[in-house]
Amino acid sequence: MKKRLTAILLTLALVLSLGPVSVWAAGGSGLSPDDPMAVPEEGMVIKGGTYYGISYEWFKGINPNKDTMYFSIPLPEKVTTVIADGFRDSWSSEKENNGAATYYSGSRKTDWAHYNVVTIDFSEAANLTTIKSQAAMGAPLTGVLDLSNTKVQTIEKSAFSGCTGLTGVILPDTLEVLGAADGSSGSVFNRCSGLEFVRTANSEESTVFELPDSLKAIGKQTFKDAFSAGMDVKVVIPESVGTIGSEAFYSGRISQIVVKRQEDGWDSNYTGYNSKAFHTGNSSLLIIFNDDKSYQDYKLNCSPTSTSRNAMTHPLTIRFGDTGIQQEKLNYQSIQYTRIEGTDFWEKDTTYTLPTLDNTPDEKPGYDIQWMLGGSALTNTGKVDTNLTNPQAKVSYSLQNPTVQFSVDGVAQANGNLTVELDDQEHTAGVLVSHPLLLEKQGSTEDEYVYFQYCWWDEYDQTPNGPRSIAEPDIFSNSEGSGILNRVKTERSEIPIESKDHERISPNQYMVEIYGYIVRNGGEPELFYKSHYNFIDFGSDNDYEATVTNSYVFQVTVIEPKTITIESQDITAYTGGDSINDDSFPTARYKVTGAENVTLDEIVVTDKAGVEYVLSDIEEGKIVLLPWLEEGFVPKAEANALSDDGFDTADDDREAGLYDIVATNLNELTVKTKDGDPVDIDFYPGTLTVRNVSDPDKVLDNTVDIAQPVVHSEDDVDTDDGIAVAVIPDGAHFYTNGQEDLGVLGTDTTDPDANPQIALLFDDILERDAAAQADTQALLAERAAETGHALTENQYEFKYLDLINEHDGNAWVSTDQDITIFWPYPDAVKSSYNDYTFSVLHFEGLHREYQIDTAEDMENLIDASNVVSISAAKTDKGVKFSLSGDAANGSFSPFALAWTKESGGSSGGGGGTTRYTITASAEDGGSISPSGSVRVARGSDKTFTIRADSGYEIADVLVDGESVGAVRSYTFENVREKHTIQAQFRAVKPVADPDHTGVSNWLNAEDHMAYLTGYPDGTFGPNRSMTRAEVAQMFYALLLDQDVKLTVSFSDVPTEAWYAKAVNTLASLGMVDGVGGGRFDPDRAITRAEFTTIAMGFAHSVSEGEAGFSDVSESDWFYPYVMSASQYGWIGGYSDGTFRPNNTITRSEVTTIVNNMLARAADKDYVDAHADSLRQFPDVAEGYWGYYQIMEAVNSHNYTKSDGMEDWTRLK
Repeated sequence: MKKRLTAILLTLALVLSLGPVSVWAAGGSGLSPDDPMAVPEEGMVIKGGTYYGISYEWFKGINPNKDTMYFSIPLPEKVTTVIADGFRDSWSSEKENNGAATYYSGSRKTDWAHYNVVTIDFSEAANLTTIKSQAAMGAPLTGVLDLSNTKVQTIEKSAFSGCTGLTGVILPDTLEVLGAADGSSGSVFNRCSGLEFVRTANSEESTVFELPDSLKAIGKQTFKDAFSAGMDVKVVIPESVGTIGSEAFYSGRISQIVVKRQEDGWDSNYTGYNSKAFHTGNSSLLIIFNDDKSYQDYKLNCSPTSTSRNAMTHPLTIRFGDTGIQQEKLNYQSIQYTRIEGTDFWEKDTTYTLPTLDNTPDEKPGYDIQWMLGGSALTNTGKVDTNLTNPQAKVSYSLQNPTVQFSVDGVAQANGNLTVELDDQEHTAGVLVSHPLLLEKQGSTEDEYVYFQYCWWDEYDQTPNGPRSIAEPDIFSNSEGSGILNRVKTERSEIPIESKDHERISPNQYMVEIYGYIVRNGGEPELFYKSHYNFIDFGSDNDYEATVTNSYVFQVTVIEPKTITIESQDITAYTGGDSINDDSFPTARYKVTGAENVTLDEIVVTDKAGVEYVLSDIEEGKIVLLPWLEEGFVPKAEANALSDDGFDTADDDREAGLYDIVATNLNELTVKTKDGDPVDIDFYPGTLTVRNVSDPDKVLDNTVDIAQPVVHSEDDVDTDDGIAVAVIPDGAHFYTNGQEDLGVLGTDTTDPDANPQIALLFDDILERDAAAQADTQALLAERAAETGHALTENQYEFKYLDLINEHDGNAWVSTDQDITIFWPYPDAVKSSYNDYTFSVLHFEGLHREYQIDTAEDMENLIDASNVVSISAAKTDKGVKFSLSGDAANGSFSPFALAWTKESGGSSGGGGGTTRYTITASAEDGGSISPSGSVRVARGSDKTFTIRADSGYEIADVLVDGESVGAVRSYTFENVREKHTIQAQFRAVKPVADPDHTGVSNWLNAEDHMAYLTGYPDGTFGPNRSMTRAEVAQMFYALLLDQDVKLTVSFSDVPTEAWYAKAVNTLASLGMVDGVGGGRFDPDRAITRAEFTTIAMGFAHSVSEGEAGFSDVSESDWFYPYVMSASQYGWIGGYSDGTFRPNNTITRSEVTTIVNNMLARAADKDYVDAHADSLRQFPDVAEGYWGYYQIMEAVNSHNYTKSDGMEDWTRLK
């Protein structure tokens, strides 16, 4: 600061020493917005009446330290025109050539430092006629912009856009154009969100909004998002205005628009009015025309959107019978609207009542006697809707509205706070609707009758799309996807209430729309009644179908019964064994838990014999026997009903299969609390898995033995009968079904829990039938070869090993020591085992399942197994190998014993075709086909297709863990080893509407023309980096207004270059910059950050949000641009969460971003069906990740949009 003051004093001394010249500046220091410096006339560049900006030399002289400064501009009388960007420090060649100060990048000759204009005084600018585009766009202007002393005729596009500090605007009575004369551009006061008034020099001081009568054109989005929060702005459009661009008044603060232009009854007077001219974002908007003729002219000739049509109206006068009463009302709007005296505006009178009826006729059942306007009844709160030119209301019959009451189980309730107590009965909640003419009351379809339909809505978490909207689409309506109301009309006047999930308490609720229809004399149904909707996210005053304002919204409190949960634990058993003889089949165990409203200590169970069981002895969650439950086994195919075909433990030990473990006597039990309150039981059946053995009949008649008890010591091992033996150390715990503890293996015979009867099952490999058994063994051998453990033909045997208990139940062991297995020598080598080397293969994860529907299913199971080689030793009791005690939990499954001659036998494969497994998987958001474990013959090819679900896109495809990009298909060629392929997807951010982002102000988002081409060699170059020239040419092709005064040129951009016009035009608009030294460097590849920055130049910036990428931080120069583009849904980054801002951007990546900017997306079905007619490229295959994006960018097409999706209709 001291240096700054010193510089000012020295400069002042120098000026004074030169004699009596004008003081160089006045006002404040210019170092803060609150203390701006007034710029003297000699500090301005004014030539021939044109104001170019602040003088570079003057600015440099008073600001040697290059501080950012703040100025007020008193515009002199001689100024007639302010050039584009005149009140900003942005660079243009026009400013540079005329010596106006700029700040570009420090490389321009007029670049010095940043400055901001805080106030502009137009009081002396009596000759000013034109303010050009972006003159003060985004400037921190404050206070009132007073143009009343000027002769301004045109204020061009974006002149004061984004000036949020402006509190008011006073327009001159000479003004003719705001934006462009044809309405195509505007945004003059776009985002001036601090405005409290816009008026003319002749307006009263209390006026909030008034435009001059001289005005002829209002450009696109001129007042979009303008005006201060909380304001209610009512607009009068002068009759002089012949052109209005799209969304000129798009501000939620604007509630009424009065259109003064009068239809003449012949040629349309509204041809210059855009169909979206009156969009405001205010659901209570009124668009008021002078009369019905003007109303119809705009409606028929300008094709306004439904939002505008619903807001359109005109005044009319209604005469009420012979009463002499006349009232002015608004057609198509609420009858409560009354004119605000002395104005063109209207307000609602909620106390309004219709005049007293006169000359009433006799009463008629089902009808009221009231004022009728044409065929419509008038009510104190309803709408006026008539085509009559001289409307006269008459007293007549009007069909009564129904009586509506909230209800539970068909019983009327006092209000909408409903309570449902759940039990074993069905319950419903909703409304009771009655009417004297209901069909069931009439008893006949003759004459006339009424009926009702209902649209149900689950309003949940501030949306009308609650959980039931998705889960019950046959009952509930929704507005998913595009926000369009997808109504489901049903005959249900009440909805099911079945669980606590159906409870809706504040702020959640149910809402029902009630539709009433009358049928007269067998004719078509006519809608006579529609209740109002009251959507949380749509507001409450835009249901234009409603005949009444009543909304039926209610809440439901659900009281659940006292309930305990019983879960039957799974059982696994083997066929055959002792159970057939002594009925000692494994007994079912159960886990019992209480609920929030009841504990086990409170419960008493009484069986049919009257015996009581107190559950206080049961530890909650522990697995126990329940003597009062009778178990049964029901085949899975009949799991919902008991059947004589169930599993009987005394008769069916030969029947392998899956069964539900059910409780057969639940209905015979009485369950209550000790206080006598009833308690329900939620029973969850477990699964009985009965596994087969090789020959259950021979096992049962003791002619074959396939198991031996486990032993404590190797000394007790005996394999002479050809059955393997397991040696398990003392102290090992054994368990079976449902974690039942069988006891501890040990030598203490006094311990009743010691030495449970555990055996090692040693059985053949099984298949669905004998013919398929060889196939299974071949598949196992093949799997061994695939995993590097090739088996020599005829020199191996397969066995299935498992632990079982004395009741044939599947058992397992827990020990921290190894388990040793002794496998008896096969007959082929028994007498000469010392001549062989033995090894053991374990096929992990394969259980003895038997309901394999197809050979493919069995192949998939085997392909998924992990093959582990276990070292083995020769002993005189057989081949010895060990398993980990921990790993043994569930690890018994198929094993292979292989042998080779120690002198060097052959080690060929196991026979058949060698196959390899490709494991294909897809994360959430899409699919891969085929999927799972896919077996492929050696040397063959296999192709996989990847598809993203709706709302997702392919993020990456990993082959053997390595990325191959976001491809749509991948082919493994000449397969000679196992592989993996994984598809990854990411949610696609909803892409912002280009009208919302501002892109449609600059670029053509409406016509889907081709904006990129290929190269002369016929290729597109999808992975080639985009050059700066190509980027400029692409955006130039999309520009709405290419007729731009060129103020910029570059030394390395020849005038004859194919990209010269594009580069110079975009540079003149400030959309692209040079690289310094007057150069553009057109052939340099552009980075992802640079491209995003250029793209954001066509859009409004986002004030807050996150970029969402791990390699983009707030300190990066490009952060605000990347953040904004991410918030708009234009960019998604890479699957690893990075954006890679410094990578050069490829042409295919550019098409993705630009399509998102323009809200364009290829119609994939059309593209697939018309591929031969499209412009295609040899280097863009259909499976390429960016294929559809490129097809959208290079093929011009007509289209329609429905539910937010683009449907192509034909190619151009």
